[in-house]
Amino acid sequence: MNEQRIKIGSQILLWPGDTYPKHGIVRKLSGSGLTVELTYVHIKDPNGFKTGDLVNLPWSKVRVHFDKGLV
Repeated sequence: MNEQRIKIGSQILLWPGDTYPKHGIVRKLSGSGLTVELTYVHIKDPNGFKTGDLVNLPWSKVRVHFDKGLV
């Protein structure tokens, strides 16, 4: 299950395959989802996200792909 493998402090890519990449660090885990602090947002992202924003994602919207090349 996703919530058992993701840890606080994990670096993640949000919405992989999106035209405008967003990266973040998991800051909080709960039974309902996770909170991610954005560390990088593509300058042309049209959604209004910016570095430092906190994004809450419900587990139903989280899909995990672990890349051994990421730290």
